[in-house]
Amino acid sequence: MTWTWWGVPGVVVLPISLGLALFLARTLSVGQVNRRLATVLVLEGLSASLTLGFLFYLPDPNHVRVAVALGMCAWTALQFQYLSFLGVAVDTPLVRPFSTAFGRRTLSVMSVLGGVLILLNPQFIVGELYDPGWAPWNFQLTPMGSAIVASYAAMSFFGLIAALSAFLRADRGSSARNQALWFMIAFGFRDAFMAVLLGAYPILRPVPFWGDLVYNPIQALVYLIYQCLLAYAVLNNQLFDLDLKIKFALEKTTLGALIGGGFFVGSELLEGLVPIDSTILGLIVAAVIVAFLRPVERVVSNALGRLLSGVEDSPQYRESRKLRVYRGALEGAVDDGVIHEQERAVLDVLREQLEITTAEAQRLEDDIVGRGGCVQGQV
Repeated sequence: MTWTWWGVPGVVVLPISLGLALFLARTLSVGQVNRRLATVLVLEGLSASLTLGFLFYLPDPNHVRVAVALGMCAWTALQFQYLSFLGVAVDTPLVRPFSTAFGRRTLSVMSVLGGVLILLNPQFIVGELYDPGWAPWNFQLTPMGSAIVASYAAMSFFGLIAALSAFLRADRGSSARNQALWFMIAFGFRDAFMAVLLGAYPILRPVPFWGDLVYNPIQALVYLIYQCLLAYAVLNNQLFDLDLKIKFALEKTTLGALIGGGFFVGSELLEGLVPIDSTILGLIVAAVIVAFLRPVERVVSNALGRLLSGVEDSPQYRESRKLRVYRGALEGAVDDGVIHEQERAVLDVLREQLEITTAEAQRLEDDIVGRGGCVQGQV
């Protein structure tokens, strides 16, 4: 097995995808949405890691062909499962056909058939292998393979339009509107990149170095960021302290990266400019970083404050987040007009975990019922 950093982003996508999928599958509320998103994340992780990561470490061309075939198989099945996810994730007539029992079964059958067809006939979509110079092997797509990638781009654009439609239809301040907004952010981020990627393929892909860079590690990084945004879109209305944890993690990891980067860059610069002992060099760099740490911390905190506006670790914020999460679960439960017995049991457990009083829960339920969220007498 050979080493190349080009495959690292693609390989990393798989454990991140599987971790997010496992977490979503074990989350208590919004079962259908979470389970289908988990399926999408697993298929995306497999397709990206096999076609943009693991194949670069395989010296045997036969093993490379197997990895690419499995990756494209997952890629094909993903498109139908993605539509199935949209059918339950966004409330808009555009995805209504995918939300029915017949629509879900049809998409599942097409997902299996499409994946098996590609797996048995990979030569239809994968061209000859070639030596890119930075890895033992890479592959190019046939015209049919390019068509599958283009259909994925079209599906992504459809998801963006569906999220926009759901956002415009949802009530202001509702959990559905907030979730649709984050769906638009996730889909828009990915679609903007895919549009450039596919539109510039004939021009950019043959360019030495840059073609490989954009269509391999950078593409894998885009998938990773998109998956995290999509998972956040779903979990934002299910975990009351998610925003606080994300803000804390961003602050610490960003500052840590700045400090580490400062030591590295400072050391390299000073080593090239001043021929002094490494211990003295380290002390100088440390002094510089300490001097600038406070201003950097303020800049990072201000930037995160704008990104996560209103997120603060205070009793008022925690209380409002708990109520928002419970309201989101209520809206999901009454989506079909009735709170069923199993949904009621889930809501009771969630209410106890969030420490929401019965009176507060009833007030939220009455508010949703008053807006026509469910049928009176069936809650």
